[in-house]
Amino acid sequence: MTSRERLLAILTGITVTFGALAYFVIFPLLASYDQMNQDAAQMQSKLDEANVILDLQTHIENRWESYQNAGLNSDEELATGRAMGFITNECDAVGINSPRIRYGNARSLARRGEENGFYEITYTLTGSGDLASIQALLWAIDHASFPLRIAKCEIRSNNQRSNELTLTLELSTIFHPASADAAQAQATEENL
Repeated sequence: MTSRERLLAILTGITVTFGALAYFVIFPLLASYDQMNQDAAQMQSKLDEANVILDLQTHIENRWESYQNAGLNSDEELATGRAMGFITNECDAVGINSPRIRYGNARSLARRGEENGFYEITYTLTGSGDLASIQALLWAIDHASFPLRIAKCEIRSNNQRSNELTLTLELSTIFHPASADAAQAQATEENL
């Protein structure tokens, strides 16, 4: 073999060795590195989602605790009186004209086959006012110190030349009759 052939054989051997090394070692390592980066990105997104859920859970638990501390109502009359009083006071405070409130019967919130003890009472509020007063009322309802939910909101214009709008809200609140039993039991325990 001549020196030229020997050089070509060495270069061919190096090229084949490098190709085999690249195919069997380097490319799989790069692919696994890319897969690790994708897995890390997926894990980070799952972690971010979990953190958001934890933050929301903390917020919801804090709000629920404030509802309970404010006194989750234990019977229908108390819940109705509290909600209607709140709605009436807020309508007067923000300038809703001619508020009319109707309320429906309480219904159980338990799913089929479950018993959770919560009941919901629905209300329908109709009135009129300008956009600022309606906005203030919606804000007050959203930030009520007891569970009061807006199920449906309808705002219509009375006529083209007036700023007065007609508001129809469907609201609901909850009460828990068992909370009265728990409060009584706690009071009895404290007296002992």
